[in-house]
Amino acid sequence: MTEIIANHSIIQTNVAWKWRQIESAIHDTMSLFNFQEIRPSLVSNYHLIAHALIHFQNHDIIDNNEYGFLRLHEPKQDLCLRPEGTISILNSTIADKAKNEIQKLYYLGPMFRKNASCEIEEFSQLGIEILGSSTLISDDEAIRLSLQLCKKFGFNNSWVEIGSHGCERCRPSYIKKRNAYLMEHKDDFCPECSEKMLQNPSNIPDCKTKKCRDNLVHLPKLGNSLCDDCSAQFNQLQKTLGNLMTNYKINHDLKLSFGYYRQTVFDILIDTASGPRVIGGGGRYDDLSLFVTGHPLPSVGFALELDLVFRYLEEKNLFIQPETQFRVYLCMQTLGLDTIIMQISEELRSHNFSTVLGVNCNDFQKECELASRQNCTTMIIVNGNDIREGKVLLKNFLKEHQEYIKLSDLIPQLNVIRKTFM
Repeated sequence: MTEIIANHSIIQTNVAWKWRQIESAIHDTMSLFNFQEIRPSLVSNYHLIAHALIHFQNHDIIDNNEYGFLRLHEPKQDLCLRPEGTISILNSTIADKAKNEIQKLYYLGPMFRKNASCEIEEFSQLGIEILGSSTLISDDEAIRLSLQLCKKFGFNNSWVEIGSHGCERCRPSYIKKRNAYLMEHKDDFCPECSEKMLQNPSNIPDCKTKKCRDNLVHLPKLGNSLCDDCSAQFNQLQKTLGNLMTNYKINHDLKLSFGYYRQTVFDILIDTASGPRVIGGGGRYDDLSLFVTGHPLPSVGFALELDLVFRYLEEKNLFIQPETQFRVYLCMQTLGLDTIIMQISEELRSHNFSTVLGVNCNDFQKECELASRQNCTTMIIVNGNDIREGKVLLKNFLKEHQEYIKLSDLIPQLNVIRKTFM
């Protein structure tokens, strides 16, 4: 059985609030750009995704550890845990709607892919798609949205690196030129890198060998072999980004995860303690849309690796500790008061008091410690004798004070304490 490595399979309470801040920043930003959230299935059509990716990678990626899938062998079905979101969305009814009206969508959640050790890794990702728009406005909007997200997270020094992956008219001549160069200079690269680059024209190896790193700079660039249309499109994109004062750089060596991008491509980068780091990327994928849907559907999108966002937010200490909530701890000192406890808790919650139910209070000091560990600011102790007299013991941790009060005065007294707390 394939081992699954979950990066954060169980999110602890001291971390969950940080993920909520990331998600809140995403939702707020998407609302500003009028993107609609969707919830794609966690399972995908294995054959559809594999067929599309093989078609655009130009080699059998299913046998390549870099892009392995976790297949689910259900009867009469062939599914996998989703390795990406774009292809599945293009195979949905959303793509049909985009024929008549531009669809601006986003989704976030876990994805699954196989690593170099053939283990399936879970990672969190944000994906955005703009379906049905062929204008540079959508390319520009996707880029500006990615930078706005970085700003919302608190990454003030962020930028994009842009390039062009050309089209089916200019790519063949480039591939021919590149392969000729690789054959002539194959001794300048290690055998593994030479083979990868010959198999896949989109592949720019991340090789640790100094010889390969030094010689990659001399590899022919697709950006220098663009056809007139792609060249004009790329020049116009630069002009548009420049006019809007967008922080961008040109990079004709962009390496994207999948080979289906055409024309506009970009990486999203931020400054970190160890230097610039890519946290996401995307581009235009009109050819993929045509391949999956069977009809022209201009599209552009990008993905953000949220695990990286989380890591660098922690590194920069950018998470904002949420305000402590006013919380009431409720427990009983006498057995058999379960109904009374539940009635009091219902009354508290109906007045918007966050309530923690404790266990039977045999050890008062221990119960106080439990209440403190759960950040409770007040504590209500219900005793059989007291309740018959219509009163409870109210302990105020803020003022280190406790007193008996009537049940009828409980809510007004808690409101007074809450106002002091806030």
